[in-house]
Amino acid sequence: MQTTTLPELIAAEEERNKSLDNIQKEVEQSTSVPEVVMASTEETKTEDGQSVIADKPNEDVAEDMSWEA
Repeated sequence: MQTTTLPELIAAEEERNKSLDNIQKEVEQSTSVPEVVMASTEETKTEDGQSVIADKPNEDVAEDMSWEA
């Protein structure tokens, strides 16, 4: 029967975890989908007539783009 010391067990477990981490990274990279960020701006007028340019919410941009397609 072979005797294994605690430091040997710890080293083996750390090595196994490194392998699992590498596998997980490869899976994440191969299955990742690039995130598409839709951004746009729109000009609005304040109550005193000044023009303000602000970002449109992503939902509005997505809706605009779906009508254009």
